[in-house]
Amino acid sequence: METKRCLGRLLSVVIPLLLLNRTPAAVYYGNNDTTAGGVVGQGSVSFTSDSTTLYGNFTKGPDLFGESLVFWIDSTAGGLHDTTSITDNGSYAVRCVSGRSGINPQNKSSVVFAGDFYADYAVVVNGYQNYGAVFRLNSDGSVQRLADVTTSPSSIDTASAYQFSVAWSNLGQPGTGDHSARFESTYITKQGALYFESFEQLTGTLSATPGYGTATFGTYDVFPVPEPIHLALVAFGAVAGCIGVVRWVRRRPA
Repeated sequence: METKRCLGRLLSVVIPLLLLNRTPAAVYYGNNDTTAGGVVGQGSVSFTSDSTTLYGNFTKGPDLFGESLVFWIDSTAGGLHDTTSITDNGSYAVRCVSGRSGINPQNKSSVVFAGDFYADYAVVVNGYQNYGAVFRLNSDGSVQRLADVTTSPSSIDTASAYQFSVAWSNLGQPGTGDHSARFESTYITKQGALYFESFEQLTGTLSATPGYGTATFGTYDVFPVPEPIHLALVAFGAVAGCIGVVRWVRRRPA
């Protein structure tokens, strides 16, 4: 009887752990900047992942989500430490990456990434005009569009939250093993004018609000967030406890 009870407890702990097919959601909060009405600065984003896909959920702050949220991704070796060399302005999505206006090409915003952060990819999320995309950032400053990024809901700027996803293979991590990335974020118009709203520390001097100039990140975020080993310890404790009970049951006098 004791053996059955112990095995029941063990299975109740271990099986849910084994059935988890997604990395637990990690939540990141805005930097409280309100130059765009707090849509990002007072919002949050959460990420979770399975073996092939990174899933995002952006919960906006008070204002409308009418511009684009760009996630700069550091997921492979190499990359760019700033965006000054990116000058393409051929589409709304690519202007959000380059920061260069399509109306007045002399106007450009650039970002300098924090510390040892080197961006390999840029993920543009736009829930209003639906021009989101994921780009590879090349060392010569050119960009390569890899896939569309759509939101749910779409074609609306008043929703409280927007879901989107990106294949890990489009972030330089093919296969079905464990995946991870570092990221920084900007909120920017389709003509490349930048706000200081972000999920990280972002400072600098811009020509206006939004505007052109250079902004510098002071921090970056990591996904997945390093988890404590308590779940593994729980499972190990359950196994060890069960073994102990079984041995005790076997050894006690009849």
